Amino acid sequence: MNDFKTEVLNYQIVHGRTAIQYFKDSGITVSIDPSIHVYTILDKSSTAISTLDMIKINNNKVNYVIVDRYIKWETKIFESIKYIKDNYDSLPAYVLYVDAFDVMFAKDITDPKEMLDFYDCKILFNGEHNFGHTGFQEPYEGYFSKLYEEEFNLCQHLNEKKYGVNAQKSLNAGVFLGEKEAVLKMLEETYEFMTQDPQKGFPYGCKDDQCLLKYIHNKHFDTISVDFFNRYFLFCNRLTFSEDTEEIHHFQFYNRFKHLYKQ
Repeated sequence: MNDFKTEVLNYQIVHGRTAIQYFKDSGITVSIDPSIHVYTILDKSSTAISTLDMIKINNNKVNYVIVDRYIKWETKIFESIKYIKDNYDSLPAYVLYVDAFDVMFAKDITDPKEMLDFYDCKILFNGEHNFGHTGFQEPYEGYFSKLYEEEFNLCQHLNEKKYGVNAQKSLNAGVFLGEKEAVLKMLEETYEFMTQDPQKGFPYGCKDDQCLLKYIHNKHFDTISVDFFNRYFLFCNRLTFSEDTEEIHHFQFYNRFKHLYKQ
């Protein structure tokens, strides 16, 4: 357990109940650069179970956008757009969205530009080790065929082209850091797809932000990236710290390929 906890603390942001459950009352304090505006969205009844207050943050804070009713996953996108637009002029250069219930800060975040520049992008998402979605029921049989066939294959191709690794790692929508203008445009595009007629086929009418953002990531692969090498973010599940580093879920799996990545 000590090794597990030590490894987790090597990442700026840890995402997943598997890891963060061990850090309640840990006394960890981190610093987040003031050029980053950190926010999350949740309803009134859920504020007490947020994990974001587990860690003390110096010289910054998490801004809670509280809504009366949270509708998956439209509320997250719609309220993010509204929040950024309403506060645009007063926001700093970068915004960082984090899910409220399974994310914690584990290490200082001091240079958002360096984080984006490493991947040569304007928006950086956490990544996950599959091409799944978060539970949106398809409106009709075959609706997700385009996602799981065309977009899955395209994601693998683009990963191999950029990173030199033919891998299924894809976007997870629970954590993203980006330039505020780019983030706003991305969210507006996402919401536009959400509000369309699903009979037009995926991505139109999809309410699952993660599915849509996987599609949008492929579409704008040059400006949107995932943290492919777990350089800053760590998505945890029960296999993340398995002993076999050849297992794709292991946190070190992609680190072995860093030498193939040419910026």
